[in-house]
Amino acid sequence: VIPELGETWSEPVFGRVKSDLQPDGIDVFFIGGGYSSDNSRGKTVLAINAAGAVVKEFTGIANMNYSFASAVTVVDGDGDGFVDKVYVGDLGGQMWRFGRFTDLVETALVFPDCDENIDNWRGERIFRAGCGEADCTNGADDNANDLIDEWRQFFYPPSVTLEIGYDLVFMGSGDRENPCNTISSDKFYCVKDTHASITFTEPDLVNAATDTPDLNGDDNGWYVELAVGEKVLSGNTVFSGVVYFTTFTPNDDPCVPGGDGKLYGLKYLTGESAADFGTIGGGIPSTPVIIIKDGKQMLLVSAGSTNPDPVSPSTGAGVITIEPPDQGKNFFYNSNKNFFYLWWQEMGI
Repeated sequence: VIPELGETWSEPVFGRVKSDLQPDGIDVFFIGGGYSSDNSRGKTVLAINAAGAVVKEFTGIANMNYSFASAVTVVDGDGDGFVDKVYVGDLGGQMWRFGRFTDLVETALVFPDCDENIDNWRGERIFRAGCGEADCTNGADDNANDLIDEWRQFFYPPSVTLEIGYDLVFMGSGDRENPCNTISSDKFYCVKDTHASITFTEPDLVNAATDTPDLNGDDNGWYVELAVGEKVLSGNTVFSGVVYFTTFTPNDDPCVPGGDGKLYGLKYLTGESAADFGTIGGGIPSTPVIIIKDGKQMLLVSAGSTNPDPVSPSTGAGVITIEPPDQGKNFFYNSNKNFFYLWWQEMGI
């Protein structure tokens, strides 16, 4: 029994880690502590082995005041089969990184080096969105400068891209428990992570609507502001230089199940628009999924209702197929270098 656990919303994510007792590695799954409406539970992240024993629990860390309803994102940056680090957001609009990026005398390791021994890991808050420090529990706060509609939450795992000299962490905010809130103020974020022990806030990022960020320079990331009431209620996908994510905006239209679903495609380094998909249907849309088949690329999103088209007049629930924008084989990216995929293969375990 793990008393810190809340409702089990977090899906397990599997990986292999090293430990003091098993330096050759042990298979584990990572889970967030779960959902709690008042953040009284779920304020933990765990690594658990196949026998159900807790290999490592991260809890009681400074600023860990909110539940982890989200699944985590694990990263094996060097491809050696061992997890290097874990990212996950909480219900207080905070993004966390679990790992170890110094040696045992606290000398910083050269990026992207990591300590793969999970017994040496610690949790660090790398980003804080929305209202103040720890004053936003359950949407209420004690800071006169913070408004309730500025309180943001992360219910879904981030995407991570491995760059040269840093990684990028992509996440969107939205209250999955109150999707029909019409006064919410949510955003989509890209945060630059160099493994430094620092917590960025929104003023540290570039507003992509007004400026173009330089992530190879001094900029720490970017954000885009969503419309009032619009929320990110699913995960996101980065593919071929574009980050795709869906949003939900509630309305009172009787012909639409609860509101409008939109799909965004933004250039992942700058937040600029790569494609204008607009409204793709009604209801809360799913995470965008990329399918590559017979040399063709397809972007799939499920929705509560679909827009009629010449092929099908149906407006019921369904899967929407969209052709993603062609960025070309050599799209411009980090440090003026170009790359493209020669091939890839998905391996079963």
